[in-house]
Amino acid sequence: MPCYSYGQSNQVLQNNIEVTHSISGTSYSYNGLYWICEFPIDTQLRVFKKNSGTNAEVQLILSTDFTINSGNTTINTLTSLTGYDQIVIRRNTLSDKMIFRFQDGAKLSAKELNDCFHQLLFVTQEKELINGTVINNYSVSTAIVTGK
Repeated sequence: MPCYSYGQSNQVLQNNIEVTHSISGTSYSYNGLYWICEFPIDTQLRVFKKNSGTNAEVQLILSTDFTINSGNTTINTLTSLTGYDQIVIRRNTLSDKMIFRFQDGAKLSAKELNDCFHQLLFVTQEKELINGTVINNYSVSTAIVTGK
């Protein structure tokens, strides 16, 4: 999926946070994930090899264990995956850096505000996933407000 654009028909759901593949070959798609356009994709993905029997995950290292092909939204593994039967690709939004810094008296665009709120939303969802919190997905038809 490309950069995230929020809308009634394009809600952010829990299944947009991680993608799991059975190990087969060396190329795995992250097409089901949303990410924030303003940050490079390589700063927003974490890749793990997983043993589904024990739930043990080992994080892979970019450029050492895998590469990212952003043109076709895939990662390509470079090292052995022996002993593991799944690849997990997880979104990991930067939380230590703001997308935009607002200045007193500056004109704020809807895009800048939306991007900032998406960053906050994504980080919150990722923390809920890690902590095992139930994520409720509500219809947003009554929540969308457009300005004049």
